[in-house]
Amino acid sequence: MRLGAGTGTTTGEPRRDRRRSPTHDGPHAIAAFDPWRSSILLVAGDKRDRCNEWYEEAIPLAEHRYTAYLKSRAEEEDPR
Repeated sequence: MRLGAGTGTTTGEPRRDRRRSPTHDGPHAIAAFDPWRSSILLVAGDKRDRCNEWYEEAIPLAEHRYTAYLKSRAEEEDPR
C-alpha cells in the first residue's frame, strides 16, 4: 500500500487548506493536483464575514473548473 492511497491527490478531488485562523476569515484557496502531478489553483478569494457562503459558491466552482481543466488537458494529450 502506498502512502496516501485513496486520499488527497490520488482521488483527483480538490482539497482545501484546513488550518484555521482565530477568526476563520481572510483569503482562502482551493487547489488540486491533476493526474500529471501539476498543481492547479481553482478558486481563491476572501471569505471574510461570509465563511459558509464562500464555500457554498467556491466548491461547485472549483469542481466545474477542475472538470473543464481535465477535459481541456485530455484534448491536448489526444487532439483527435
